[in-house]
Amino acid sequence: MRLRGLFTERRFRVMGALKGDTCPTERFLTSGEKQYAASRDGLNDLLRRAADDGLHQFSSELLHLVDQPNGIYEFIKGDLRLLFFKGSDGELVVCTGGYIKKGQKAPSREVAQAVRLKQEYMSAKKAGTIQIEGEHDGNAGQVDPRRR
Repeated sequence: MRLRGLFTERRFRVMGALKGDTCPTERFLTSGEKQYAASRDGLNDLLRRAADDGLHQFSSELLHLVDQPNGIYEFIKGDLRLLFFKGSDGELVVCTGGYIKKGQKAPSREVAQAVRLKQEYMSAKKAGTIQIEGEHDGNAGQVDPRRR
């Protein structure tokens, strides 16, 4: 499995799962409708805070468990949601992609994809085949909101 560093040179690491050569999380956080620009910036801030201080600090208004059996969570900012799971070392957040909230529940397709990626991550972790891109300096992989 391949991961891209989003916020890495901090206390905790925030990664995005790669699909081919692209990172759906990075794309979600850097592009989209202008009306969601403030929410995208807010999600970037939540990821930065998670990297600095961990996940324990977030209220249920900002972080929510969407699939308890599989340990899939979402960051919340406005109508935007960013799905993730916790890595096995306790110091890693792996983002799987985002969506615009349109209903009460997280879209089952998005959650199923996050579950598949978590299973792939766990298998790769066990096999020692996780590849990480973008961990070479303090700014590596940080999602730059100016790229919109």
